[in-house]
Amino acid sequence: MLANGYSIASIKRFVSLFQKIIKQYSEYDNLQFSTQDTILPSLENRILTDKEIEQIIKDDTKIQDLWILTTGLNTTELGAITYSDINFKNQTVNITKVKYKDKIENIRTKYKIRVLKIPSVLFAKIP
Repeated sequence: MLANGYSIASIKRFVSLFQKIIKQYSEYDNLQFSTQDTILPSLENRILTDKEIEQIIKDDTKIQDLWILTTGLNTTELGAITYSDINFKNQTVNITKVKYKDKIENIRTKYKIRVLKIPSVLFAKIP
């Protein structure tokens, strides 16, 4: 992520969000880091099990977690998505704006503007 221009603060926000998801769906919550200044995960890190992933997929009240895990969107990008951003024929979503302080703003950094493929497991849940 650093090579793609994300700041350490942005990466830490992603990790914090993933920690919340792991805590909600897993019996373990040990996504830890080596030090406060290091973004490299420690050896104790784990991944979600197949059973935990199935639980996320089945939980229709937490579709935002599925969006985050399957597309890598952050919460500001996810909060700005509307139906007009979704291409239902190609199963893609245009990421061109963010929601910041209850306002929708266009993304100003070109590398953050992108079109993402929506995985079928997520696409099937879009109303």
